[in-house]
Amino acid sequence: MSLVTRTTEPRITHRNIILAGLAGAVAEVLWVALFCALTPLNGGEVLRQITASVFPTMSASAWAPVLGLVLHFTLGVAVAYAFGFLVWQAFARRMGTATTLGTAMLVLAAIWTINFLVLLPVLNIEFVRLMPYTVTFGSKVLFGIAMAATLNSFEPESQTTTTAQHEATSPLHLLY
Repeated sequence: MSLVTRTTEPRITHRNIILAGLAGAVAEVLWVALFCALTPLNGGEVLRQITASVFPTMSASAWAPVLGLVLHFTLGVAVAYAFGFLVWQAFARRMGTATTLGTAMLVLAAIWTINFLVLLPVLNIEFVRLMPYTVTFGSKVLFGIAMAATLNSFEPESQTTTTAQHEATSPLHLLY
């Protein structure tokens, strides 16, 4: 019986990605809530404008703030999936926690740039005008920090097996 150890690449799990996206979305909600607490802006209006950006006809609905929150968290998880598979799993994870943090902040800054300078001025200029750029940019950076911190908090789930373990679980081990 030979003892050869094989280690597979650590896998990213859906649970980790979802939690990272939710952490980022919560960081943004708390940041905007703090801004709203210090200014006359109502958090419900922010959520209503999120809804108006995606479903303009729903913005006057009583459900618009709830839908805005659902959209916000859904988009947060989608961003985490894209980052998790395209950036983190591809290279940032292997380069360490600082790389994960830096790339997450950079990716979220790029998302902010596309959202606030390209998409939202066309889709919903009122959303762009709700808060200063520094507040919305800070919100996206905080998303990146929270997402990266969450991803960095998980231990890699690698699978290490020995030939002996493999042989013991294989019906072919009876033939040896």
